[in-house]
Amino acid sequence: MRRMFILGLTGPSGAGKSLAAQHLVQRGFSHVDADKAARAIAMPGSPCLKELAAEFGTEIICADGSLDRKKLAKLAFGGNKVERLNAITHPYIINEINRALSALESSGARYAILDAPALFESGADRICDRILAVTAGRELRIKRIMERDGITQEQAQSRVDAQPDDDFYTTKADFTAGSDNGEAELFAAVDRAADTICRGSCDTFTAEV
Repeated sequence: MRRMFILGLTGPSGAGKSLAAQHLVQRGFSHVDADKAARAIAMPGSPCLKELAAEFGTEIICADGSLDRKKLAKLAFGGNKVERLNAITHPYIINEINRALSALESSGARYAILDAPALFESGADRICDRILAVTAGRELRIKRIMERDGITQEQAQSRVDAQPDDDFYTTKADFTAGSDNGEAELFAAVDRAADTICRGSCDTFTAEV
């Protein structure tokens, strides 16, 4: 039986998940990043990369054999093929996440964050004991995505519009944290969730890895 508590961390792009994750790590949580898992499963020559190239074209592969993520994102979001992208990548990502979580538990970790933007879409929520959703307003998210990724407003809007609205996340989550009013608001909400978990009120571990 698994003895490590897993907190799913999710929300739309630009909402502030990275800040929330950093704060939870400072609180003593171990961190599994689904984006890192996504990079690991798309290494040069990997089965996942071959499937992506077959679907989206070899133009998504750089000269060194690596994945051109910006080009893939442009093709997926701009061509209304996000669902197809997810169908290819999610099974690989789930396997990599399970491997990382098992390694953490074996090392003696007590609490872990599963940081996954597509937590629900991928089915990774079934791995988690509780879920924290981070949200922010649309315009703020667009601004953050533009600054973070160095893309145009139109490209950022396309990404935001391709994602579910806040209710998709908050109605499925056990805890919520908004970042519209800055880091203090976000961290206070994250602390409330962490305090509840660490006090032991969420210590019934029912999910299976």
